[in-house]
Amino acid sequence: AVAALEKQLPELALQPFTDDVFADELDRVFVGNRVMHELVLYDRESHTVIAIDLVEYFRDETPGVDRVVRTYIKLLGMWNKPRPAPELRLMTFDRAGARRGIEKILDWDFDRMVIAHGELFETGAKAALRDAWRFVRPA
Repeated sequence: AVAALEKQLPELALQPFTDDVFADELDRVFVGNRVMHELVLYDRESHTVIAIDLVEYFRDETPGVDRVVRTYIKLLGMWNKPRPAPELRLMTFDRAGARRGIEKILDWDFDRMVIAHGELFETGAKAALRDAWRFVRPA
């Protein structure tokens, strides 16, 4: 997506963030695989994790979910169960690498998580993350 944007608007001169951008406010961890790379942020002041696809959480109360999406999510075993995006869950073959990233996140002091897909976690986020990523953690 970035490469296409650079071609369309070469005057933007896009540059990646350096490690020190917001370093005094946000911790960050990468979790991902060949298909999807997730940058997970932790806001120290509010004790909140900010993620896109690390966890998705759809349930009966989730607004804007039509019958087709609901059926798809149920087929994936994700309805009423916080789970990683299918691309993360199904394509993560380096379980040890994913486990290291998840363990770093679980070391943060948080109970809230803002996610892009589904319900936000006002409480219980750490337990939901631990359960969602149990497939990379030892039994």
